[in-house]
Amino acid sequence: MQKLFLLASLLMGLSAPGWAQEQADSRAVAVADEMVEAMGGQTAWDHVRYLRFDFVVEREGAEVARVRHLWDRHLGRYRVEWKDREGRELQAFFNVNTRSGRVWVHGEPARDEDEQTHLDRAYGRFINDTYWLLMPWKLKDPGVKLEYVGERRLAGQTYDLLHLSFDNVGLTPGDHYWAYVNRTTRRMDRWAYFLQSFEGAPSLEKATSWRWQEWEDFGGLRLSREKVQEVGGTRIHFPVLAVLERVDDRVFESPETVLPGEP
Repeated sequence: MQKLFLLASLLMGLSAPGWAQEQADSRAVAVADEMVEAMGGQTAWDHVRYLRFDFVVEREGAEVARVRHLWDRHLGRYRVEWKDREGRELQAFFNVNTRSGRVWVHGEPARDEDEQTHLDRAYGRFINDTYWLLMPWKLKDPGVKLEYVGERRLAGQTYDLLHLSFDNVGLTPGDHYWAYVNRTTRRMDRWAYFLQSFEGAPSLEKATSWRWQEWEDFGGLRLSREKVQEVGGTRIHFPVLAVLERVDDRVFESPETVLPGEP
């Protein structure tokens, strides 16, 4: 799962956009602005304090991976829980700005020689999984090269097609993305990506395409809860997704403290 879905993008931690208009044409900027407004506007995003979500991968109707996240956007505190390939239960507590923190394995502190490896993987989960949830808010971050490709028709719907590439930022700066912005709703109905790990020259024809579905309102912020791969039907969804105003501070410190929203 990690090799397929860790398409990690930017390092900026999804803060307010840098509005890098010198790297974007005016039509692309206008489309991106309209999309932000359709998702609730920049003010709604800026007011989000805590973001809680589960990142779940399903193949052929069976859950194959689940990663639990909690993010304090104002202070950078982060908690992520997942099971690695060896079946170990990991809990990482760190700050996305400093990337320093602590890790527990099966409820016990990680060995010193393993902790940094686990922290690096936890940070990779933060970068990857938040991008699957929040990419439409990231089009004008610093280092993003934004280009208007043109109009496209798919399944009877008209889209404005945007192309994103990166100027030496992020964990995988060679990635390319195409965003299909619905002319009617101004939401992103689908994306396609060509990762730097793929063979050959980047192109839309060789890109992997996913539908972005189940857009819902979370206190004025609109997010897509489900992504479905066009070929193969793999599904990534967020069965737990909440914008919270407050949480117990111990949730960022103690592995015994249960994440909010747990069943």
